[in-house]
Amino acid sequence: MFHASHPQLAPGLTEASYELTKTERCRGQPSKSIEVISSSENKQITAWGDARNKADHGKFGEISYAEVLTRVIGVRAFIDKHLP
Repeated sequence: MFHASHPQLAPGLTEASYELTKTERCRGQPSKSIEVISSSENKQITAWGDARNKADHGKFGEISYAEVLTRVIGVRAFIDKHLP
């Protein structure tokens, strides 16, 4: 079966179930007007990821003990703030 809006439905998937699946996927995406974390927190999370990647790839000379400690404290504070 071929449809312009969706090239091919999976076997056993009807038009109605396709629309429900599409709706379900959209519900999982946060609204642009709802801010769960601030842009500064997002930047901080990115920095934590960069530090994590350096450690994961064995670039230990590119990150100091103080930076690691700061990140651990920051991650714990973030968790405490957002996960009661």
